[in-house]
Amino acid sequence: MLVDGNSLLHRCFHAFPPMSAPDGRPTNAVFGMLRLLVNIIDARKPTHLAVAFDLSRNSFRKEAYPEYKANRKETDPDLVPQFSIIREVLKALNIPYFEKELYEADDIIGTLACQTQADYKVKILTGDRDCLQLINEKVSVLLTITGVSKLVECTPESTEKKLGFRHDQVLSMKALAGDHSDNIPGVRGVGEKTALSLLDKYGTIEGVIASASEIPGKLGEKVRTSVEMIRLSQQLATIVCNVSLDVEPESLRLRINRKAGTEILARLGIKSINLDGLVSQSPQVSKPARPTIQHNAGRIVIPSTGSQQRCGICARPIPCRRFVELGEHGKLAFGAKIFWACRICSAALKPDCYKEIP
Repeated sequence: MLVDGNSLLHRCFHAFPPMSAPDGRPTNAVFGMLRLLVNIIDARKPTHLAVAFDLSRNSFRKEAYPEYKANRKETDPDLVPQFSIIREVLKALNIPYFEKELYEADDIIGTLACQTQADYKVKILTGDRDCLQLINEKVSVLLTITGVSKLVECTPESTEKKLGFRHDQVLSMKALAGDHSDNIPGVRGVGEKTALSLLDKYGTIEGVIASASEIPGKLGEKVRTSVEMIRLSQQLATIVCNVSLDVEPESLRLRINRKAGTEILARLGIKSINLDGLVSQSPQVSKPARPTIQHNAGRIVIPSTGSQQRCGICARPIPCRRFVELGEHGKLAFGAKIFWACRICSAALKPDCYKEIP
């Protein structure tokens, strides 16, 4: 599960009444976000969890369009310190969080989703509809609405029924209608309804642009004179999925540190959040399967070649090293099997039968 930390903390700040720690620091948003996470973990039982944050208001989008998010008010003074507090709490709980200069939380979520969806089903917890563009057969979005009191699960099949538009229309819709919350311009005077009617008729944003001459009246004129702004808006709304992140999926496995978490919650005066459920829900980490060894020959059964991130022997998605199988008398033979093995499996490889290669 991937969590949009910025979106949820903002929503929780406005959804929960003021409260503070013994030292006077405000904590209502932190409390709300933690309570939401506890409920989600209890209900959904994710095996892995990571939280993404914006590092600052500067981003490559603002460099491309200085007016991006320029309409937003200054963050409430009581919310500002809670961003550092929630990071402290997540660190104590052993829940990893990520942030990257010039990128937003959505970009980190998109990158992690793309990196992990081959091996896992991914759920994204957010209040931001931008993430709907990431939906596919392996990725779904848990969208908070009405503050954080209600969640809508959006999948390729359910999004249109629940929200009135398809997940694959989100990006094109923002390109045409813009997004007031992010100050994405779109086409002046075009709202979501009009944008969706154009997309229903012409299919894609490229189809709308290519058929602009066929669109009658003032709407057609607006589209024809706004092509550059449409493309800019599409660029601003597109989530980047190739942020450079030094992370392995196994490092995201949910392993709550109950002791450290309880201690920091006590210091913050947060008493009504029970971490016991989080610990019991966290799956035990199973050790990689031991390789099957043919005792009479000292050889190991190697089901597949594997990869740098997947063991060819036990098939676990963990970092691996590359080996080659040696022939008789420990010599290389033509067509020798090359494969990847994890740390545990490679320990069982006999040096006269296998050799590590760069």
